[in-house]
Amino acid sequence: MKDSGGNPFPCRAARAAAALALLPLAPFELIGCLWAVRKKKKAPPVNGNFNAMLEKLASGGTPDGRDWAVTKQLATGVCGRMGTSTFDFQTALRVLLTAKEKRENGDADAARWQPPPADEASLKSAFTGYTFFMTQPRGGDMVLWSENLQIQLASAEYLTALLWPDAVFTADGRPAQAHFEHAKQRIKIWLSQRWRYGFAEWNSPTYYVEDISPLCLLIDFAPDEQIRTQAA
Repeated sequence: MKDSGGNPFPCRAARAAAALALLPLAPFELIGCLWAVRKKKKAPPVNGNFNAMLEKLASGGTPDGRDWAVTKQLATGVCGRMGTSTFDFQTALRVLLTAKEKRENGDADAARWQPPPADEASLKSAFTGYTFFMTQPRGGDMVLWSENLQIQLASAEYLTALLWPDAVFTADGRPAQAHFEHAKQRIKIWLSQRWRYGFAEWNSPTYYVEDISPLCLLIDFAPDEQIRTQAA
């Protein structure tokens, strides 16, 4: 059954309940509430990602200033330890590691892939201040133990230490080399367990993507041959 406006009665009942909830308000307060609801806009997302640059990387293009403009949002999400920041790590690490590789190889477009100094400093500070494991200081909306996050975080810690080998990771005050070795062992354990026991998140195809992304990073950039081979 529908009302005269063609709306189901449950919708009308919901509107009535909302109106009743506002009755205790004075008239000017009621007007203010209704105006605020009408004018409320969806907040912009905090997280940023480098997906646009990945598309250019795949197609042979080069980034421009607009692509790097999301760096501030990405760094904000990482610094705030937002739950989805682990996913953004993957795109950012591929871009940054590709830039590093292009510099080392002397590629003609290496300069175009080099992040602006301020953006690189922002990313370095955010990444080396991140919480990668349960024994490190925590904060924000973070889950660290699920199967896909185990490999995402271990590979992110490993490759962040590879990117900035002289850095001190400010979350726990340990040097990059210590994080590199710690993450390497975690990666090897995870890979061994997947070979022995398979995937526990077998009924969640969404998370296979989150497994494949860090594994591809390890295949392409890990200096350890055993890790590259097992990840493949």
